[in-house]
Amino acid sequence: MQQFIPLELLGYFLVFRGHFSKPNFVYFQGYLWGLLLARGRKTMNNIAHCCFWVERSLSSWERFLSENLWDVKAVGKTLVTLLLQKLESQLQVHGGYLAGLDTLLVAKNGQKMSGVQLWKDHSGNANRGEKLKGHHWGLLGLIGWEKHSQRYWCWPLKMRLISGKLNPFQFIVDSEGVARAR
Repeated sequence: MQQFIPLELLGYFLVFRGHFSKPNFVYFQGYLWGLLLARGRKTMNNIAHCCFWVERSLSSWERFLSENLWDVKAVGKTLVTLLLQKLESQLQVHGGYLAGLDTLLVAKNGQKMSGVQLWKDHSGNANRGEKLKGHHWGLLGLIGWEKHSQRYWCWPLKMRLISGKLNPFQFIVDSEGVARAR
């Protein structure tokens, strides 16, 4: 695989090696590389096809993500630590770190997937109407200033599906407004 990936990327991938077993680390590297290579929609099928050096079936790739035999929080913590080490001066705005939270509506056609419901569309786009059927995502990222391009950048850290009140699936809210994990 070293002949396909620039050495700088391999160095960054190796930072995460301790969080994975040997076969899962191969999947992790392939998954990240597939995200960089896949054109169009980043489906598991497209990502698996981009990683021709990992001789596994599509179901193996799907199991890698769905069964989570690795610690997602530890990988996220390592990512934040790496970002702070490499970009510390660029991530500090007026002497401190600045995090931003944004939401994103993704339209869906069916009602079968968990979390799909009708949301108020705040985009102001008259062509889309006032309501949108789909998923509502919350994104959290560190914001930093880049001197050369003279613009702010957002480094995404966490992405979470917002379930809403009509179809809660990550937590349940009772009539008093108290939330508990499902």
